[in-house]
Amino acid sequence: MPRRRGNTAVIVAVVGAGLVFLLGTLAVLGFVAPGFFLSDDRRVRAAGPDRAAATPVLTTFLDTIGGGHVQAATAQLCSSAQQGTPADAVGEAVQSGARLRLDGPPDEPTTEDRYVIGYLTGTSTRGTANGRIQATFTEGRWCVSHFSWY
Repeated sequence: MPRRRGNTAVIVAVVGAGLVFLLGTLAVLGFVAPGFFLSDDRRVRAAGPDRAAATPVLTTFLDTIGGGHVQAATAQLCSSAQQGTPADAVGEAVQSGARLRLDGPPDEPTTEDRYVIGYLTGTSTRGTANGRIQATFTEGRWCVSHFSWY
């Protein structure tokens, strides 16, 4: 009677091939493609405020000064700017009849997305006027954080 051959070798080969496949897949997903076992080291920045929304705030502020409304313009300053130089500059601009406007779109610094800077041009009773203005996103809104003119 011939000796019966078992299929142990076939079973071992199939299981071995399956293990090699699973371990290879695990290695690729876990270590080669970051995010499974290893995280991607790049920091994901949360989306900041919409910088385009700052321009109307700056324009309204300048229109309010041009209209001679010191209190209304001061109310548009950030709380940190309502005392001192920016607030004083508002009063001085209104007294001098300043008519200021943005000299082009505000600059958007790439390092910080919570503020924009604008440069001013216009006239006053003294003659030609220039200046600088900055809007900052704070307390959930855009407000004027810096205003100076000469």
